[in-house]
This record gives sequence, structure tokens and C-alpha cells, in this order.
Amino acid sequence: MTWNSGKSNKKMNIILAVVSIVLILVLGMVLVTDHRSTGKETKELTELADKEKKGIEDYENVKKRAAELAEQSQTSEEDSDSKESATKASDAEDTDEIERKETKQTDSSQKNDTK
Repeated sequence: MTWNSGKSNKKMNIILAVVSIVLILVLGMVLVTDHRSTGKETKELTELADKEKKGIEDYENVKKRAAELAEQSQTSEEDSDSKESATKASDAEDTDEIERKETKQTDSSQKNDTK
């Protein structure tokens, strides 16, 4: 057999064609698998980003609500302090009035006793 024989070339071409087809199929499978894994990874990363964004929004909402509650608490403390002050002032006025009435009653009873 010589290197340039026709039968040998024909067999070699068939073998090379089969090897080429197998390599093309392997390459196609690798590309399809890569595309699927990339799509899956993209989907997972998108979901993770959405969860993180939602978490950040939830955190911001919680911070706003905490600030509102702190403000309401501070306002209610100021109101209760002012109510306490008003109550103390009104109690003091009531006490003064009671003392005045008692003094008047005492004065009038002393006047009646002296008559």
C-alpha cells in the first residue's frame, strides 16, 4: 500500500468526517450546557438581587416606622409631662381655693362666735 492510494484516502476521509462530526456534537453539547447553566445562574442571581432589594426596602420601612414611633413616644411624653404640670398646677389652685374657703369659713365662724 502506498501513501497515495485511493482506498486509503477514502477510509481516512471517512474517519476524519466521523471524528469531525463527533467533535461538532461535543462542542454543541458543551455550548448548550453552558447556556443552560448561565441562564440558571442568571435567574438565581436575579432572585437574590430581588430579595436583597426587598430586604433593603423592608429595612428602610422599619427605620421610618421606628423614627415615627420614637417621635410619637417623645410627643406623648411631652404631653404627659405638660398634663402632669397642668394637673399639679390645677391641684395647687384647688388647694389654694380650699384653703381660702376654709379661711373664710373660719373667719365667718369666728365672727359669728364673737357676735
